[in-house]
Amino acid sequence: MVKYARPSDYAHGAVAAAGGPGLLWAMEKMHPSGVGKGGFAQAARLAGFIGATGGFLYFYQRSIRTYLDSARISPPARSHWMSIRTGPDIGIRDLVLGSSLT
Repeated sequence: MVKYARPSDYAHGAVAAAGGPGLLWAMEKMHPSGVGKGGFAQAARLAGFIGATGGFLYFYQRSIRTYLDSARISPPARSHWMSIRTGPDIGIRDLVLGSSLT
């Protein structure tokens, strides 16, 4: 499904991945937690891993949605259904039940 990804899917995934560590860093700058020398580094690594995983899942979800939307109704089928919906004399009930068109 990754091959169906659009550039905007990559951008959304990157922003989502950077959101976790970025927000953690911003909160640490606003209100320092006061943890020891290695405390923030461990939290930043964990936030980076969670952010990267979440960003990939968000990117993958968007690319799957792109694939499903493009595969759901092909253009010839879409034009066929639109002609049925806009047809003046023929309704869907007539087509489904096999009524005569005369």
